[in-house]
Amino acid sequence: LGDEMQAQIDNCHDKGIPLTHCDGHHHVHTELAIFSGIVPVLKRNGIRYVRKSKNLGITSPLKKLYKVGFNRLIKLVGLKTTDYFTGFEEYLDSGDKILATESMLELMVHPGLIKGSELVDTALKEPLEGMLTAVIDNNKIVPYPG
Repeated sequence: LGDEMQAQIDNCHDKGIPLTHCDGHHHVHTELAIFSGIVPVLKRNGIRYVRKSKNLGITSPLKKLYKVGFNRLIKLVGLKTTDYFTGFEEYLDSGDKILATESMLELMVHPGLIKGSELVDTALKEPLEGMLTAVIDNNKIVPYPG
């Protein structure tokens, strides 16, 4: 696992793609066995930020316990993360309250084109422009620190 991750990091570096944080497709990086295998690679490559497990929205008590534990583990191993990570629907339910506290939130979107030109969130089937306007108009947008 570590060798494969290193090869992907090297490939990005070779192509001039800056890496700011780690996350995994379908959040596989939040599986403890995978996370423990990638932490040394992240540290060796100076990648200090990891996407936390989703911590806004409704979930079962057992899943919530796992997510809280994983999110604490990120800091215990010396890596950094945002205060909150959620999808757009959960943001609409509680994001304004969260961001009013000067917290850092990573908002998950799934951009894609439909009909060749309209940019939408492919999970929600909604135009991104309208969805993101409220977020951008009322908040400061910042990248992960490099």
